[in-house]
Amino acid sequence: MISAQFSLAVLLLLLLTLLHLSSPANARPQWYYADPISMANNRGTLFDNLWGRNEMETIEYKRRVTESEEVLQVKIAITERINSGGSGQIFIGYYAGEVLSSNSQRLPPPKGKCVGIKIYSQQKGYDFIRGVQMLTELKQHENMNKHIVDLMDYGMIEPGQSLSGYLSIFELADLSLFQELEIAGNRRYKSDLITLIKSIMNILVEVHEAAVHLDLKTKNILVFKKRDITNRIVSAVGFSREFSLKLTDFDGSAFVENGVGETDQPVITPDYTSPELLEQKIYEQPSKKTSSSTGIYANIKKKFLKVPTETKSKTPQGKHVKKVTTKMDIWSAAITIYEIVLINFLNGSWSSNSMPINMADFRPNIENKVKRIGELCRFARLYDDTLNEHQQQMMIIKLDLVVAAFKPGSEDWWLRYSGVVINILDMWCNKYGMPDIAYLLVNMLDIDPTVRMAAKGVIDYLDGKCRPRQITLALFSNVSAEQLDEWLDNEIARLKQIKCNKKDLHYKSIKKIKAKLEKVVEIQKNFLEKLEEIEDECDE
Repeated sequence: MISAQFSLAVLLLLLLTLLHLSSPANARPQWYYADPISMANNRGTLFDNLWGRNEMETIEYKRRVTESEEVLQVKIAITERINSGGSGQIFIGYYAGEVLSSNSQRLPPPKGKCVGIKIYSQQKGYDFIRGVQMLTELKQHENMNKHIVDLMDYGMIEPGQSLSGYLSIFELADLSLFQELEIAGNRRYKSDLITLIKSIMNILVEVHEAAVHLDLKTKNILVFKKRDITNRIVSAVGFSREFSLKLTDFDGSAFVENGVGETDQPVITPDYTSPELLEQKIYEQPSKKTSSSTGIYANIKKKFLKVPTETKSKTPQGKHVKKVTTKMDIWSAAITIYEIVLINFLNGSWSSNSMPINMADFRPNIENKVKRIGELCRFARLYDDTLNEHQQQMMIIKLDLVVAAFKPGSEDWWLRYSGVVINILDMWCNKYGMPDIAYLLVNMLDIDPTVRMAAKGVIDYLDGKCRPRQITLALFSNVSAEQLDEWLDNEIARLKQIKCNKKDLHYKSIKKIKAKLEKVVEIQKNFLEKLEEIEDECDE
């Protein structure tokens, strides 16, 4: 009797649940059978907003598609901001699907779909236009759809609303790669990291056929978790079976031909940006016919979107441009790989320190390390012994005033960089070290862009099919183990001269680096011998 009553209660509960879900007021989009991790992030707030716990805001926008100004209006509900960048703010939204008026042939985004919405101010109209053109053009290339985020719609926000300017509507990912990597305890093994690196480079192989991104980083790589036919996340072993990756944020990108192009307003994140792009002088654009990459604003106005004359967008005049190459993305990819490995070290507590992690400091700690590693690699010419002191000072001032006080090998230099020097050495000699990846990063962060392997070359290298054309054993920039050892000896001698307490943290750190370096020298020697056995050279 009890069993029968229990079964009846369960049946009634299921029927009530189905009725609740099927009612119009509670109809949930199919997408929203999300996993707990996604719900724990920003989507939990979206869930509350969508189902009446908090009031949603409705935004109306016009789509301008052709020169004839066909206009379509739809409503979009926008929840709280989840991210912001140099060109706009990103929200999670819900497409309400109400078409107010239309004479357009282009369909709106599917109704009942959770989406990502990027809002551009009127001052950022040019970034909006360029991003739309880049994504629209790239989507026409074969195999590109699986590597770049899907642009679902775009247009101008109607006046008189709380938000103004322009918007782009994208497919909504589960997480950014940074969010996925920083999940507490989610350590991955070396094989998974290599798979992840190859997945990122596969994206670049396709993108570099037509464009250079110029702002590659973990926050611009989106993670889409694989789902079964019921829309539930597939539980699988191995990174490639768990996720697919897509690149987003093409607002500062440029079209290229044979790996070279031009741009007038690159949107960059300096810590990830190659030195040749940061240092490059602006040159006058020739008066001859411009390429597609320098005529972006005019081309897209004509082909895709007519921007109203009342816009306050700062329109580039097309007089000043910078040369860009796909090798700039290779540099950014290397800094991104460093970030991936560092997060993995810290998140799994398997760095040599094995210290507990304060998750509140996790993100600032990683961002600080990424910045320091970028500085070490970017200022290679500071370590050039052929430069006299005056030339070095002029080089420092040219590159970055902040670094002017940090003479290589000095006390201040060690205080600033000793932490990341340990991390770099750990990649060679840590218990879970990965000398093949450590050596790869030396190549990808070479100060000479022509030396860096192309994206396809990086994949082939990781598969053991080839070796870099120039075999150079360094730790970072052009600093070898011998050079670093000399700086260590000088610092140890200085500390002894001032009778530094051997329990001092700085002294212990220097001694620790010294001990690690001895192991790295032997590992590098063995690694080089194996590398020289490979005959084929990787693509550059």
